[in-house]
Amino acid sequence: MRLSYQQIGFAEYRAAARMFRKKNLFLRYDQIVWAALSIGILIAFAIHHARVGNGKVDGYLNTAFYYSVCLAVGLPLLRNLNMIVGFRAFRKNQKEPVESVTEIDENRITDTTPGTCELIYEWKSVAGIGQNPKITVICTTGRHYLFFPTSAFSPEQLTEFNSIASRYNVRRWSC
Repeated sequence: MRLSYQQIGFAEYRAAARMFRKKNLFLRYDQIVWAALSIGILIAFAIHHARVGNGKVDGYLNTAFYYSVCLAVGLPLLRNLNMIVGFRAFRKNQKEPVESVTEIDENRITDTTPGTCELIYEWKSVAGIGQNPKITVICTTGRHYLFFPTSAFSPEQLTEFNSIASRYNVRRWSC
């Protein structure tokens, strides 16, 4: 099968990044972990302050509280900034949209971007696949990622792609 599509936009790039985060258990819950840690330190800070009562605050606990609040607020902001910077680097050399072509057959996946590169992946090197209505992400054993819009598939091609992936026992992650 042959998929032809315009270069992906920021919405698809963001969907691919979210899909990657959902693939990794810690990245899926890191915002909850840091927020819970901040609340726990805030409670410990309040209990310690109530016990001391004379206005003296333990410097280590105070510093830990401020750092945890900075992490709980700063990590999501940093993640969004990194996503924007990553997308700009992804589109750096291309002033106008380029049509990419991905060919998928029984043995391999070939991704071609004219004027840039051609990547060939054997099916046995595919470690996992994530798919949602916006984007399809293919992860190889070398930790390379190939992503393209799911809308580039026709319904028949999507069925064929999923049957080939299941034939090779490619792991799927939830999206």
